[in-house]
Amino acid sequence: MRDHPNPERSVQHHRRAPFGWSPCAFGLLHGLGSAGAFSALALPAGDIPLALLFFNVGVEVGQLMFITVAIGLIAVVRLARYPAWLGRHAFTTATYAIGAVAAFWFVERVAAF
Repeated sequence: MRDHPNPERSVQHHRRAPFGWSPCAFGLLHGLGSAGAFSALALPAGDIPLALLFFNVGVEVGQLMFITVAIGLIAVVRLARYPAWLGRHAFTTATYAIGAVAAFWFVERVAAF
């Protein structure tokens, strides 16, 4: 085993991500929302674990279906011929379209709250 050229720096120091708390906060809020939805269903206590299992399985299957469709669309787009100007502006256009839909959903949910 070779010695590290600088023994004082042999241990890598990792910086913490500045927003490392955000996935935890998002998961907590999402979980509280799901818990509220399940409590509104008024399921018997014995049915809750099974309901949670199939809810999570349904979410995962939905995500896999979405990814499958997205990969298929990407493959089709790569095979298609399109003008150069379209390729240059496709990313920017898609970014603004996704942002517009997200903003619409945000406003819609805040208004309904």
